[in-house]
Amino acid sequence: MSGLLPLEEALATVLENARQLSTERVFLQEALGRVLAEDIPSDTDKPLFDNSAMDGFAVRFEDISGKEKVRLRLVGEVAAGQDSFPKVEKGCAVRIFTGAPVPQGADTVVPVECTHTEGEWVVIEGEFKRGANIRRRGEDVRAGDIVLRKGKEIRGYEIGMLAFVNRSTLRVFRKPRVGILSTGDELLEVGEERTSPSQIRSMPKITLHVGIDSHDT
Repeated sequence: MSGLLPLEEALATVLENARQLSTERVFLQEALGRVLAEDIPSDTDKPLFDNSAMDGFAVRFEDISGKEKVRLRLVGEVAAGQDSFPKVEKGCAVRIFTGAPVPQGADTVVPVECTHTEGEWVVIEGEFKRGANIRRRGEDVRAGDIVLRKGKEIRGYEIGMLAFVNRSTLRVFRKPRVGILSTGDELLEVGEERTSPSQIRSMPKITLHVGIDSHDT
């Protein structure tokens, strides 16, 4: 059919004449499916502090280095969210749970699977590297790092990251207004009575409408 533009040329013409949408500020709970209109920096380090990557025992590397089996005295435990805990002195260990802050004096976490307890003592077997099983402060993100870039579509992961960096509101691009034109004398709207056997339902119009609504950016 002559006179029709090729798809690539038509698309290029549309994009050349398109203007950037204006922006608006929305609450985080309303941001799903929207597109960021600003870069988002982190307001804090992630993790916030040195913490244990697993359940086990926080120890001094010097106490276990070069030993296949060692016995250390238990002096307490530390759980996630705990603010105060004992210092790990020479020959001692502290029971630690995943996500808990690494206590002062410790520099290595031994997984619980490599240990067994004997009353107030813990027996550790195996070889471990200094710093094993510790997630260091800022290991994932440093304060000031850009965690999400302008133009990013906001999905579940992005919602979580925005919550982590304490963004209760954010600037997004406004949703575009879309017009759908169906042309043809033979077309009938859904629900409209047929007056001629040659008339057909305007199915593509509804399909396009639903498809556009499903991509609500």
